[in-house]
Amino acid sequence: MSKDFDPEKFCGIEEYGTSVPGVGGTVKTKPEDFVVEEVPLDLGEGGSFLLCKLKKENMTTFEALERLSSELRVSRKRIGYAGLKDKRACTTQFVTLEGLEEEDIQLDNGRLGVEAVKKVPRPLRTGDLKENSFHITIRDIDISPKNCKERLENLREEINEGVPNYYGMQRFGGQRPVTYLVGRELLGRNYRKAVETYLFKTFPTEKEEFRKARKKLEKERNYEKALDYFPRPLTYERDLIRSITETGPSSQEDWIEVFRTFPKNLRRLFVHAYQSYVFNRALSHFFKQENVTNFPGKVPGYGTDLSSSDFDGYLKKALSEDNVSLNDFRFKETDGLSSEGTVRAALMKPGLEIEKVEELEGKTAAQVSFSLKPGRYATVVVRELTKKPS
Repeated sequence: MSKDFDPEKFCGIEEYGTSVPGVGGTVKTKPEDFVVEEVPLDLGEGGSFLLCKLKKENMTTFEALERLSSELRVSRKRIGYAGLKDKRACTTQFVTLEGLEEEDIQLDNGRLGVEAVKKVPRPLRTGDLKENSFHITIRDIDISPKNCKERLENLREEINEGVPNYYGMQRFGGQRPVTYLVGRELLGRNYRKAVETYLFKTFPTEKEEFRKARKKLEKERNYEKALDYFPRPLTYERDLIRSITETGPSSQEDWIEVFRTFPKNLRRLFVHAYQSYVFNRALSHFFKQENVTNFPGKVPGYGTDLSSSDFDGYLKKALSEDNVSLNDFRFKETDGLSSEGTVRAALMKPGLEIEKVEELEGKTAAQVSFSLKPGRYATVVVRELTKKPS
């Protein structure tokens, strides 16, 4: 990783909400170090949708849903889910499968498993969950167990009073935080640039093999040849390349059609990621001040009223710097991209508990647990504990 590139700062995450030094260490050394369990809403009983428990390890929610669709031979459109879960983790979440019966569910390959729960009257939709429960292990801590426990207890007191409710790196693509860059191009109606940004943009946090493929394609622009060398794990990129090869885009309408190659949920995520980036920047600005109390921060969209508050003023400034207007969030030419905006609490209070601190393989390890409401990010809490990108 380049020492000059800070992924968190790149995504607007700049300040901490705690004053106590972090314990350092590493997180997600193993998938089982980051355990997430989803608590869904009660959807009732009976109906044509099969509610299932989905367990995955070391894969994104999108990857898991695509594999589920393929393995069970069910259209991706018939799979509902409540939220995205971290990739490098052991996660349990819920999905609904339209039109399937319990005997149709046969999938457990170690990294991905699905278990039928009951029939429900409607599909799961984004946000249909009560909370997420986290059990996290921090390894390779260089201070003694005694000092670590003392520091964690002090951090716990501050964290439970409230820390910045940033959108975490998962929102932006994790190791390749490209999503808000694509979203910014969409808001300018630059569909070709949006597609090319997704294909070409490289980051020092990405695998060298992937960076080389992107640079080669950007230089040569030979899309037919690109399928011979583009890494197979880059499935969305390969789908885009096929679409460009088949379409031969030469107009705005053609590039919109290529853009529609992305799954609908990912298309929406690009715009949401840009909104999240602007919110993070404004929140970081506020946490440069002292004694921030909780307040409803606006996430900009076409229905947002930016008044004269200091937070609103910084949102205006951030949007203006990117030449984006609130009306740009209303899309007519592409379905599903319009976003009215929302309100998000400036602080979150996770109810952090210190489960165990011990010596492990010659260094200190700590286990912590907490629960978060939908839309809150565990990596933001862990960031406060370690005081380093997680």
